[in-house]
Amino acid sequence: MGRKYPSFPKLFLWLVAINVVLISVAIYNYNGEYNGLFHYFSFAGEYQTAAGDLNILSMIVFSSAMIISGVSLLIFAYRYHRKHGAKKAFFKSIYCSLSGIGFLITGAFPDDINHGIHVFGTGIAIAFLWLMVTTYIVENRKSVRPVVYYPLQSVLQIPIFIYAGTYFMDIEPTSFVLQKVALFGLCIALVSTVFMKKRKFA
Repeated sequence: MGRKYPSFPKLFLWLVAINVVLISVAIYNYNGEYNGLFHYFSFAGEYQTAAGDLNILSMIVFSSAMIISGVSLLIFAYRYHRKHGAKKAFFKSIYCSLSGIGFLITGAFPDDINHGIHVFGTGIAIAFLWLMVTTYIVENRKSVRPVVYYPLQSVLQIPIFIYAGTYFMDIEPTSFVLQKVALFGLCIALVSTVFMKKRKFA
């Protein structure tokens, strides 16, 4: 993640890598029947399966992904603020810190132990991560050709807003499927920042 001050693209790439790997491991070790299309990812991190069986290993792996992500974001926020100072880094450090706190909450409270707190943590984590990558792409739009920029924004923005709408309206199982589409779009956007020239963001 860089020698002294890691960049946002490297942070984004790290978050995608750690979550893809560990959540995949959590799903693989789920102590029951996990339907990747019609279950939320958070199901893999529950203390018990729908059948009532303990799901300890999968829960630990899933929670580890959340906690590692949260700690990484908080460390990055501190380093970024220290490098750039309060005037330039304030809002970006806040976004990063809040996303990190959201990930920590998500990892500390499995969905079946405290659904309300888990959903709150997940919402905060994803909302501020989305805000960070959206800001990054907008600030570096001059280094991206329009033919790439607008489809990239569409892949990032459209699925996540549609998913949020179906989730809050409790439209299931559509929201289960759209979660995967929204997070896939978010991952594409996060990884794409590695190939952009750095301008205003560090």
